[in-house]
Amino acid sequence: YGNAINSLSLSAKEIGDSAFYDVVHGTVSISADVEKIGKDALFSTELEAINVDSGNLNYSSEDGVLYNKEKSVLYVYPCAKGGSYVAPVSLLEIMPYAFYLSNCESVSLPNVKTVGESAFYLSNCESVSLPNVKTVGESAFEKSSLISADLPKAETIGANAFYGNENLKTVSIPLVTQLPDYAFAGTSSLESLDMMNVVSAGNFGSCGLETLVLGENFLSGVFDDFLNLKTIYSYNPVAPTDVDFGFLYAGGTPFRQVIVYVPKGSFTSYYLTKAWGELKEIIEMDDGAVSELANEEVKVYSENGKVMIDGCGDARIEVYGVSGQLVYSGTDTAISVPARGIYIVRVAGQTFKVAL
Repeated sequence: YGNAINSLSLSAKEIGDSAFYDVVHGTVSISADVEKIGKDALFSTELEAINVDSGNLNYSSEDGVLYNKEKSVLYVYPCAKGGSYVAPVSLLEIMPYAFYLSNCESVSLPNVKTVGESAFYLSNCESVSLPNVKTVGESAFEKSSLISADLPKAETIGANAFYGNENLKTVSIPLVTQLPDYAFAGTSSLESLDMMNVVSAGNFGSCGLETLVLGENFLSGVFDDFLNLKTIYSYNPVAPTDVDFGFLYAGGTPFRQVIVYVPKGSFTSYYLTKAWGELKEIIEMDDGAVSELANEEVKVYSENGKVMIDGCGDARIEVYGVSGQLVYSGTDTAISVPARGIYIVRVAGQTFKVAL
C-alpha cells in the first residue's frame, strides 16, 4: 500500500479491498485464475492500463479498461489513461468510482443504462454522451469538469449528482420529475436547466442560473442560495405552496429583486401565496404571439419563422426554449430557432416571450 511499482501481475483467486491502492504506476496484468477483485484494489492516479488474460472467466479487458467477462459492466478506467473513450455496444453499467480522478477528456456511452455512485467523481472529463441512461447515482459527476449534460431518457438522478461542477453550463433532464437535495449545488456557471417536468426539487444550494423555468406540474422546491437569479417563469396556474426562496444569501442578490412570470389569470393565486408574494413583481404572461415583458426601445417579434430583435444595438442576445435550454447566444438580430414554439429572449437586461 503506497509503495509505487511500475507493473504488477496478479494470479491470486481473490484480490482484497484496497489491496494495491495507489501502488501501481503503470500496468496491471490479471491472470486467468483471478475470480474476485475487491473495491479500490487497483486504484492509482498513475495507473495506465489493466490487462486481463483471455482465459479469465470473470473479467476481461479492452484497450486497458477493466470489465466483467461479458463487457456489460465497466469496473475501472485507469486514471492516467487519458484520451477519449467509446464504450462497446454491450456496456450497460458503469460501476461506482469507475472514472474517479480520470484524465479521460470525453466519454461516449451509447447503451449504458446505469451510472453508479461517484462514477465520475473529480474526473477531468468535459463531455459525456449518455443517450440511453435511466439512472444516475449519487455524486455521479460531483466536482467533475463536465461542461454539459444531455440525459434525454434519465428518470432518476441521485443527491449531489452534479454537485460542485463549476464548469457545467447546460443540463437537459426532460423526464426527471424529482430532484434530490444538492443535485446542482455549486454549479456557479450553470446557464440552462430543463425543469419542465420536475414536480419537486430538494435544496439546490448555490446555483448560477439567472432564469428559472418551472413547469405546470411543479409543486415544491427549495431555492435558497441562487447567486444570479433574476427571473422565474412558473407555468403552474395555481401557485405552488411548498416553495422556499430564502430571501438573503451571501454574495448574491435578495430574492425580493426577482420578477416572476405566471400564467394569465394566476396573479392573485401567486400574490396571496407566501414566498411568491414577497418577490419583486408578479407579471401575467400573455398568450398572444408576442408578449413584451419589458418596456423600452428593444422590440422582439417573429417574422418568417425567425426571432427578430430591433433596437438592441450590439447587445448580447440569449434565446431560451420554454424548458429553459439555451438555444442561441450571440449578437445576430435575426435568429433561426430549431422548431416552432414559444421562446424566451433576454437582451439588454430585458426579457421577452415570442411565439413562432
